[in-house]
Amino acid sequence: MPVNKNIKQLIIWALLTNMLILVGLGNGTGFMVIVEAILLPLILKSGLYFALTDSYTQLLPTAALFSLVGQVFLVLGFFKKRGLTQGTLTFIGLLLMYAGLAYLTANAKNDNESLTGLVTAVPFACVSVLLLYHIVSSNAYRFDELLRGDGSYTP
Repeated sequence: MPVNKNIKQLIIWALLTNMLILVGLGNGTGFMVIVEAILLPLILKSGLYFALTDSYTQLLPTAALFSLVGQVFLVLGFFKKRGLTQGTLTFIGLLLMYAGLAYLTANAKNDNESLTGLVTAVPFACVSVLLLYHIVSSNAYRFDELLRGDGSYTP
């Protein structure tokens, strides 16, 4: 199977596993994709909270926004051809999704809602590590050329 096909499949899996992270919603739970859709108007209206000491419900919109923007970067990386552009977009997307996950699970020691998000994020973490490995391994020579800066790469 070609490397580019593996990367595209892993991007899809990373998107799905990130969207299916469970978050606490009042007296129940829901998936991250639902929270992103519900809370986006709230984010645009009232702004974001960036203090990690806030309550879970105040941190949830910020986590959803980071996750949504990261998903957009992953989708852009999916439609790019292979190369450093795809790798860069995918890396930025994963970084933003991890920032959202960090906001979601910042208080995992203190409340069960954050702990639930942390536990259900394990598949996303596994898939994202595999995705990063495939991107780095398929573009290693390009990274080397980029770091050298003189185009002197010889296989």
